Amino acid sequence: VPVPLTPAEIEQGNASNALAQMYFQQLFELRRRSPGDDLTTQLVQAEEDGSKLSNEELTANIILLFGAGHETTVNLIGNGLLALHRNPDQLALLKAHPELISNAIEEFLRYDSSVQLSGRVALEDIEDLGGKRIPKGESVLCLLGSANRDPAVYPDRPDQLDITRPNVRPLSFGGGIHFCLGAQLARIEAEVAISSLLRRLPVTIICDMLGIPEEHREVFYSSSRDGGRILDPVPLTPAEIAQGNASNAMAQMYFQQLFELRRKNPGDDLTTQLVQAEEDGSKLSNEELTANIILLFGAGHETTVNLIGNGLLALHRNPDQLALLKAHPELISNAIEEFLRYDSSVQLSGRVALEDIEDLGGKKIPKGESVLCLLGSANHDPAVYPDRPDSLDITRPNVRPLSFGGGIHHCLGAQLARIEAEVAIATLLRRLPELKLDDSVNPEWRPTFVLRGLKRLPASW
Repeated sequence: VPVPLTPAEIEQGNASNALAQMYFQQLFELRRRSPGDDLTTQLVQAEEDGSKLSNEELTANIILLFGAGHETTVNLIGNGLLALHRNPDQLALLKAHPELISNAIEEFLRYDSSVQLSGRVALEDIEDLGGKRIPKGESVLCLLGSANRDPAVYPDRPDQLDITRPNVRPLSFGGGIHFCLGAQLARIEAEVAISSLLRRLPVTIICDMLGIPEEHREVFYSSSRDGGRILDPVPLTPAEIAQGNASNAMAQMYFQQLFELRRKNPGDDLTTQLVQAEEDGSKLSNEELTANIILLFGAGHETTVNLIGNGLLALHRNPDQLALLKAHPELISNAIEEFLRYDSSVQLSGRVALEDIEDLGGKKIPKGESVLCLLGSANHDPAVYPDRPDSLDITRPNVRPLSFGGGIHHCLGAQLARIEAEVAIATLLRRLPELKLDDSVNPEWRPTFVLRGLKRLPASW
């Protein structure tokens, strides 16, 4: 900051720096003994003219990377969200057109930069810079926030937020040899956070697993999630049947094109493996491939989106449990099991009796008869959970939710869903500790029964 610090601020800065140096020097020793797949290990092992970097050089680089790697990104996300809510027309536009998020991030960087000023040293004499002569070696303070609103560069309302603005080139990350090393990472983090972590994370992961190319994914991010309605054990309306058929036809068309792509260009993904799979020497047909891939895609993200949303809602409806998880983040794994039990994203599953069952709750079930299993009810069974089964308790012992089914029908992606939910919820609580739901009492649920999930979960921080 280009203003004098108070003695207290200098003392605090020195103390913080000393603590950081102490910690990172211990980290360097750890990575020298136990190398990992991380940047610290790479820096520890880096050599210049045959000599390893000194601890002082390592410390300076790591402290810079750590500070630059999160503070400015947090500010970018916060400034962007504030800008949207101060400009309701732009907020409504982004909600209606989530594909604008990348351009919106560039506009946030321009409109309210998280870095407003940067210092440089003139490498040569500059005869005229805004009417001033700058001698070689002189320090110059560059007002990035002002430059980002230069009417010569942005003649159309430079002081206004416009997420559709063309050719946005913010100077917020600097330029030339001083261009920010983590610029693209900051953009990605802000994009993920603002465009809705809950929706995009599971879709991104299943797309990665299936080898769906990056350029094809936007349609999956923005597509409707009403497909779960076809699983409900109630008749569909003619309009719902028509919509379901149209969506299925589109999915078949896309995935058959993906199969051909992976036959010509195999990748390290599940689609390639299925395309190459053989049964009795014969490759799977396109129909068999399509059925499996559509099932994997739908099951691989929809229920996980619901698990994350239902879990966050449950926490905010139970502030004591939210506070407990914030204070003890190591409880996150058990908390995910409790979310699965407390408000399962799959409420019902169908089975067929493989043999006669003489007595099931006072009923005889003949072999071959269909049975609807209410997983949500079973997860609250007082015979299994005698201690307040209808209450959320993230410390509950021996949680064994039936949300993923069981036996030969146990969900193939159960562990993946757990990991995604754990990462998403833990990251939100860590990065946005002041997150508050706009309405935890009457949220808007999706109009489905088998798949239980929220249509939206507005929040602020």
